[in-house]
Formats: sequence, structure tokens, C-alpha cells
Amino acid sequence: MTDPKASGSQKKASGAVCKILSNTPEEMNDPSQSPGRRQLQKWLGRPMKLVLTDGRILIGVFSCTDPQMNIVLTQVKVHSVEGGKSRALPIVTVARKHIVSICIEGN
Repeated sequence: MTDPKASGSQKKASGAVCKILSNTPEEMNDPSQSPGRRQLQKWLGRPMKLVLTDGRILIGVFSCTDPQMNIVLTQVKVHSVEGGKSRALPIVTVARKHIVSICIEGN
């Protein structure tokens, strides 16, 4: 049996095969991955700041994207434009059409 971490595991979703990726060194250096996919892998688990079209700012840990390139953050703090209030949420999915800018901390 092969090591799923070394080759990436695969799951069936709606008739399509989706490769589940991680940021292990073996997968990070896989020459078959596109540069964009390798960049997303580098961002896994890193703090990410999103500015949304309505002015809200979300700061959380980058967890994944879906096929439509929506972004999933965990351990999220949502900062509101109005009143400067913020609140914490365990997980947030953000549609790409609502994202104005993305900032990865440490870059």
C-alpha cells in the first residue's frame, strides 16, 4: 500500500476525482503541480487577511479553496467597518467575488 501523504489522497466527489493536497515536502516539490497550486500549498496554515467588497476585514488561517476558488479560513476574526466592532468565528467560507485583496502574513 502506498503512503497517501507522499502521493496525495483522492476522493470521489460528484463523479469527479479530486486530489487532496497537503504542504508536505514531497507534494511541495511535485513537478506536475502548476506554479499557482504550489503557491497555494505554501499558504496552507498561514495567517491570511482578506478585505471584502463591503469593507469588512477577515483575518484567519488559510485552510483551503474549492474548485470555484472560494477561500476557507479558520480561527477567524471579522473586523467591521461600522463601529470598529470585531467578532470571532471558527470557520468562514468567502466567495471569491467578494474578495478585494488578499495578504499573507510574513510575505
